[in-house]
Amino acid sequence: HTLSYGGHGGGPVGPWKLKHDEFITCVEQEFRDTDLGYLGNELAFFTSSARVFTLTGSYARRVHRFAAKRGSEICGLNFDGSRLTGVRTRPISGGEGAVARIDGRLADCLDQVQLFLRGGAVETYGSAGGRHQGPVELQRHERVVAVAQEHCDQYLGMGIAFYTSLGNVIAVDGAKAKRRNRFSAAEGTQIFGLHFEGSRLVEVLVRPHSLSHPRTPVSKPA
Repeated sequence: HTLSYGGHGGGPVGPWKLKHDEFITCVEQEFRDTDLGYLGNELAFFTSSARVFTLTGSYARRVHRFAAKRGSEICGLNFDGSRLTGVRTRPISGGEGAVARIDGRLADCLDQVQLFLRGGAVETYGSAGGRHQGPVELQRHERVVAVAQEHCDQYLGMGIAFYTSLGNVIAVDGAKAKRRNRFSAAEGTQIFGLHFEGSRLVEVLVRPHSLSHPRTPVSKPA
């Protein structure tokens, strides 16, 4: 069946067809400060095939988003100046996740982000400045599966969010970053529905890949 949200204004976008073995892993909403009957400025859907579909209104901020394919995890970032241009991935081996913890330094924008890998290496992006945020420790078998950067022509953008395989979202956002609600489905589950309060996305519905139920809401947004 079809789940519908919002009204019928605006122009059509899509549709996008998912492959038979493709499913939604993460959802991000840029919401408005005022509820005018819309569904925010933008909705983005990350999939298990490393695709991202966006419903973007004219007031939405520019965001660069990347996802790992099912069976792989993100272990590094690629930048061209201040812009996030891609991610580095590796196959999941069944052992520990590649990233052990995430650190950041920020003020109005994001100055620096560091990925501490379990092998001992440290991936450092940007330069020291602003105030320290973190560290955020990932669990041993937790993996980074998607990344989103709010664009800015300086520093490392307005902020970066890391979506993980345990349903967590680690946000390193500067003070001027746009307000967002972000959700990630835990490994073994997929997102199949949304729950709004007014114009704000407040939770998503998840279920196992191969089953049609139960319909389990995840925790409140990060």
